[in-house]
Order: sequence, then C-alpha cells, then structure tokens
Amino acid sequence: MIFTSLQSWILQVLHTLYFSANSTIQLSLLVIDEIELGLHESAQKRLIQELKKLCLELHCQIICSTHSCTILDCLPPKGRFYLESVDGMTNIFSNISSEYATGKLSAGEKKELSVYTEDEVGCSILQGFLPNPILRRIKIVPIGSDQAVLKQLAAAYRVGNHACIAFCDGDKRQNYEKATSQVKRHLEGRRV
Repeated sequence: MIFTSLQSWILQVLHTLYFSANSTIQLSLLVIDEIELGLHESAQKRLIQELKKLCLELHCQIICSTHSCTILDCLPPKGRFYLESVDGMTNIFSNISSEYATGKLSAGEKKELSVYTEDEVGCSILQGFLPNPILRRIKIVPIGSDQAVLKQLAAAYRVGNHACIAFCDGDKRQNYEKATSQVKRHLEGRRV
C-alpha cells in the first residue's frame, strides 16, 4: 500500500490497529519500515508512545526499522536490535544504545562505553576476557598511572560523560575507597 501523505500513513496505521481490535481479524504483527520518515522529534515520541499503548491493549507486536535516535530512545533496550550483514553473515546486536546504532549506521563506529586502563597490560586483559560483541561496542583507552586514570574519569564525569569506567590493576583493589574519594575530590576541585 502506498500512501500519498504523512498524515494518511499515520492514520492508516492507527486505523489498522483499531480496526483489528474491533473485528474478527486479530492483528498480531505489524512491520513498518523507517517509521520516523517525515516526523519531527516530538511527533516521533508521541507516535511511539501511542503505539506502545496500542500494542499492550491489542496484544500485538510492531517491528519497525529506523535511523532515528529519538525512536530508539523511546524504546526499552531489550526492544532494540541492530542487524548487520558482513561477508554473507548476519550479525544481530541486542540491547544497543541509540548512539551505538547510529554510529554504526554512519560507519563512525561510535562506542557506547570508554574503559580507562592504566596500561597496555590492562587493555590486553580486557581484550582477552571480554567477548567480541562487547569489545566492538566499547573503547579501551590505556591512560597511564592509576592517578591518571582517576583524573581522566573525573574529567569525563565533569563534562557530563557518564559512559565511562575505570579499570585499575588488581593491586589497587584494597584502595577502592581511597580511589573513590580521589575521584570525588577531582570533581569538586574543578567546580570552584
């Protein structure tokens, strides 16, 4: 079915959902390609909110494709999937962030999380321990000493980047409380 305008497209989707609720034909699955086309951000949010309500009421499922961070952010992580075809194989990434998905779409490979390590040894440990699907989604950054790692973590938090963690060597484990207070001091020191 081809729609001549955006309004008729949205009305047709809503009509189909409402009609299935009041008819003998039970709609259980609706597939929509590029659901965000022609909609500004607030309209995208309202549409997804309404579709979520309808899915719950009508016991149906909607699968849609999108290139919109706004659409992805309106969905729970367990409802987000990124499909990628590489060398004839289809890779499916679940529970993705909108930043990761749109980074993959733009070939920018935007990472969801930065992991600060003290050195290349810490980096190698993480690379050997974490599975490849996780490694593709994170950026491991060797910083230097444990103090440099803590300062970098504080600096990232100070500018609102909470998508980062510190991975310090095992000999620092007994100093966890001290490290936590150091990060807090670094944060407080820059507010003045």
